[in-house]
Amino acid sequence: MTISPARLRWLYLRGPLWWMGIITTVVGVVLLFIVITMWQGEERFAANAVRATATVTHTSTQTVMRGPRANTPTTVYLLHFTFQDESGRTHQSSTEVPINDWSISKKGDQLQIEYDRTDPSITRRPGSGTTVRWGLIAAGLGGVLFFTLGVSIVVTLLIRSGHRAQLVRTGTPALGVVDGVVENDAAVKLEGTYRVTYHFTDSEGTTRQGRGPAQSWSQASRFSAGDAVLVLHDPGNPARHEADVFEVRSQELSALQDGPNESAPVE
Repeated sequence: MTISPARLRWLYLRGPLWWMGIITTVVGVVLLFIVITMWQGEERFAANAVRATATVTHTSTQTVMRGPRANTPTTVYLLHFTFQDESGRTHQSSTEVPINDWSISKKGDQLQIEYDRTDPSITRRPGSGTTVRWGLIAAGLGGVLFFTLGVSIVVTLLIRSGHRAQLVRTGTPALGVVDGVVENDAAVKLEGTYRVTYHFTDSEGTTRQGRGPAQSWSQASRFSAGDAVLVLHDPGNPARHEADVFEVRSQELSALQDGPNESAPVE
């Protein structure tokens, strides 16, 4: 063989679906990491939360980027306030509130808040933690979904590429004929990739057709309609077959062309 088993497996593995699986898995891991980190922060806040009565000092608005891609300008409404912690020290902070609460609030109003006794600069309105937790649960489920989908794609492709590479290395050779080079029409594909179509007669005398893996034009154009191509198939299941488009066993193609056109098992 002129190509190592690992290299051959990679040739069958590579492609947009592989990278989609990798990226989806990474997104799931990152999302789960963020959710776990924020959940731990919520747990710490809940363990150290202290209620206090704050006094509104003024109101304000600001524009932040939100939305699924953080590219939607959104106006948020803020109440600024002061409060005293357990030791009597005064702190200043602010919190986001619905527009209805913001529109009726004025300087001097009383406001119930919670703060972290270990860091009084961290404040929020009582009950808002429940909303945060539900949001984290939803994000966590999304992370699990991304991770599961990504791992499923990666594992499936690893198994499939391993089977295809093994078939090329150990399958029974047969002399096939190239039918043509067609554009790759897979649902998930790279533009400008092509497949070699072929047919051959297996050891049982049945004519079968197939297509090789996606290749660039510079690689696929090496083949033309009518060319001979080595096809490796499983004698126990001839429906499983692969054309040797990577010329792993090219010497056997020459032997078949020089001898009778029949299948011969690998020694």
